[in-house]
Amino acid sequence: MMFLREVFSNLFDSFNNFVDYKYVNSDVAFSRSGKVSLASAIKFPLCNTKKTTSIEASRFIRRELGDNSVTITKAGMLDRMQYIDPQVYIDMNDVAVKELYSYPEKMASFKGFFVTATDTSVIEIPNHKITRKEMEIPENTEFKTHKSSARISCMIDAKNDFVLSSSITNKYVSELDHALIHLDDVKNKIDLSKTITNYDRGYNATELMLKTITIRIILHNKRTKDNI
Repeated sequence: MMFLREVFSNLFDSFNNFVDYKYVNSDVAFSRSGKVSLASAIKFPLCNTKKTTSIEASRFIRRELGDNSVTITKAGMLDRMQYIDPQVYIDMNDVAVKELYSYPEKMASFKGFFVTATDTSVIEIPNHKITRKEMEIPENTEFKTHKSSARISCMIDAKNDFVLSSSITNKYVSELDHALIHLDDVKNKIDLSKTITNYDRGYNATELMLKTITIRIILHNKRTKDNI
């Protein structure tokens, strides 16, 4: 689809807007020149073609530096990438989604309405001290009692196959809370007043319906005010 290629091509053209030290979670990383610059470390996951990390990393660095004699180890690339705040990819995705849905006439829809679906799942996560702390999993209990797990949730566009919003939290955060998070996240990305939101029976909450209606009223009033 030509339109999609244009949008993502424009995103790569503006890539330098995301090469910012606010996305570096270290005071010393990338302070000196080396094989892997900040721009390269951020770009690498976006250019990955799913080959083994060592082969992929060396090919990538050679293209970046224009030097076919340069090599880098798997550990060397991963060492640089660990200092990149994942927020940079969230921000990139937000920009791409906003751009895509600013042209609703070019997106697949059902009788003029976007169709979204939301659901969650509890998954097992790495049993690491950092992960357990982040997900508020007790450390002073038996592993069999408090497994390393978390709840993931997504809101997708069912007609266009895009993830509009996603989240990962402690597994005790409810499906409803995740749904409310998604609505707040996407309200400035897509037109929720022209969207059919779908949930399963676990989401039958008045709070969720009121939240959706309130957002739609606010958006409608804003458009009306802008057109006056």
